[in-house]
Amino acid sequence: MVIGEAACQVIPAHGSGVASALYAGHLAAKVGASALKQGETSTRALWPYSHKYQSGRGATLACYDVNKLVVESLTNDQLSRLMEYGVMAPEDTWNAAVPKPVSMSLRSLPGRVIGLIKAPDLLGPVVDMGMSIATVKKHYKNYPREYDCEVIKQWKEKAAQIFAPLSKMG
Repeated sequence: MVIGEAACQVIPAHGSGVASALYAGHLAAKVGASALKQGETSTRALWPYSHKYQSGRGATLACYDVNKLVVESLTNDQLSRLMEYGVMAPEDTWNAAVPKPVSMSLRSLPGRVIGLIKAPDLLGPVVDMGMSIATVKKHYKNYPREYDCEVIKQWKEKAAQIFAPLSKMG
């Protein structure tokens, strides 16, 4: 039960891990107290902490890692147009900073579509980002519920495969 950057708990939008660490600490205390009460503090008994964190907050942060990697791969001109044309809306910045799960309001869709019409070269990166976010979200939601070294190893390998092309962008 590690808290902080080593446990991938930093919010990609601003680099703070305090809120995530506090949340993780809360989960760790609940799971740890239950394990102590039952007299069982093995990795298996404490594993619900890992599952709850990674399938929830971890999934949200991983999705924003995708967002960050794609945005960092854009040229300065593309990034300017992404914001100027409304493809990236103010709600995106707010959601990423809080962080709330990646989403967009129906209200913001027309402006985003118009922005993509004005800057068609952004369509590819935006679609790729959306597809990658959906893949990452699904993968993290399927984080192993029970402790099994082989299953965890396979989960980590799949996560590395998902992120590898994103890490090479730019």
